[in-house]
Amino acid sequence: MSKSCPYLLILCGLPSSGKTTVARAVASLLEDKHGVPSMVVSSDDFRGMLSYSSSGFKPEREAPVKALYEKAIATGL
Repeated sequence: MSKSCPYLLILCGLPSSGKTTVARAVASLLEDKHGVPSMVVSSDDFRGMLSYSSSGFKPEREAPVKALYEKAIATGL
């Protein structure tokens, strides 16, 4: 049995264009049909965890969001 290396698939596009929806569908396909463990990391998920998320998007508040999803990606890989 050969050891497989982790890989990273990045989707980018306009806000609310369906990136997370497509990512979840791909992850489901990889896991269900091919047995490949997958995870979806979305900055929106982390943004929603922060107490100031209800005050709207502000670029100066994105540093903690970026740190959280970068850590999640590194942990996943």
